[in-house]
Amino acid sequence: MLKRAVLAMVLGALALQVWGFLFWGVMGGAARVGRRMPNEAAVIAAFAQDKGTAAGTYLYPSISTLPDADGKVGRNENYAAEHEKGPRMLVHYQPGGAPAMHGPMMAVGFLHYLVCAGIAVLVCIMAYGPARSQRERTHLILMVGLFGAIAGPLSDPIWWGIPWQKAAYDFTYLVVGWFIAAHVMSWTLGGVKKPAAPAA
Repeated sequence: MLKRAVLAMVLGALALQVWGFLFWGVMGGAARVGRRMPNEAAVIAAFAQDKGTAAGTYLYPSISTLPDADGKVGRNENYAAEHEKGPRMLVHYQPGGAPAMHGPMMAVGFLHYLVCAGIAVLVCIMAYGPARSQRERTHLILMVGLFGAIAGPLSDPIWWGIPWQKAAYDFTYLVVGWFIAAHVMSWTLGGVKKPAAPAA
């Protein structure tokens, strides 16, 4: 059972990563949700001024003020008015460059999927043990993935103002990915078929 569990984790992670490459790359998902900024040069210059901005997530409006001369951050008293007036922005900023789709990123991404697949396998084994059918395992793993898709991407528009289009793409990617992974993993784990009902 241990060998099957480990193999199911690896194959499940591989299925998620291959589907991600197809969905975001080949099918153009990333291009549809990641639009180019207007006045890119001015925005980049603004982040790069004053010895450069540290990597991080930046909000407008923000509930905090910019650091003062002593580095202390206060509360933005105009936050509510700025939030109501708009616009609202959330920017993830990295000052340094990196190769696109480089090896270390792919390796860490695979490790992330491996951990997720491992949790799904563990939940499956704890809930069902060895004496369950492949269909039941598929359903449980799919429910784990569906929970993550609903709890994660669909909460972002509510709390962070992320456009619903972006959330819908993330949700679709996760649901379809876990649908594929659930079948791969449950097939690898196997299962005990339910005995046929006795003849009347």
